[in-house]
Amino acid sequence: PGNPAAALSCFYLYVIPAIKKHQGFAQFSLEKRTFVLSNDYTKTKKLAHFLKGYYHQQQVEVLNRQSSAMLSSFATANCLIYLEEGEEQYKKGENVDVYILP
Repeated sequence: PGNPAAALSCFYLYVIPAIKKHQGFAQFSLEKRTFVLSNDYTKTKKLAHFLKGYYHQQQVEVLNRQSSAMLSSFATANCLIYLEEGEEQYKKGENVDVYILP
């Protein structure tokens, strides 16, 4: 992807783990956890999404400004929320997978 936020997300998810693996780290992927969604979210397409989020205790919030061209939400984000392919509606209280940002 060429948009800044999409490129940064891919850097966190694919490039950093590849570099760490090449350097011989035993743990090279981002830490993955499951949290409870603290707000509703509707995807516009049936594709998988990685959204900028903020987790605290056992809950995670989908941040505003999710456009792949906007970097500002990365200033607050401490994780990427993975929303599966095929699902469009996510409701407050559902469990979602989250990748912790370094």
